[in-house]
Amino acid sequence: MSEKDLWKLRQEIVLNSLFTNDYENSFGIDARKVQDFMDGYFEELCCLLQEEIGEEKVNELVKKNKYYEEVFKLDTKENLYNYYYGIEDNIF
Repeated sequence: MSEKDLWKLRQEIVLNSLFTNDYENSFGIDARKVQDFMDGYFEELCCLLQEEIGEEKVNELVKKNKYYEEVFKLDTKENLYNYYYGIEDNIF
């Protein structure tokens, strides 16, 4: 999948949703597969944030209800592309 198509797919779904139907897409990729992939991507964003600012600051963000706001700031085309091409099993 190209970087452009990957980002288009990202724009079509609701990242971090618990509902599989929020991962329906125009590419015809099974929503459950997209959900599994995007769950891994979201987890990677959480790890990136912790690496960037450290556990103490992450805990402060959680207390202030700002954690997810900061995680979503890391949701970029570049980070998605790096995650997609960095995983061993390409699911698409």
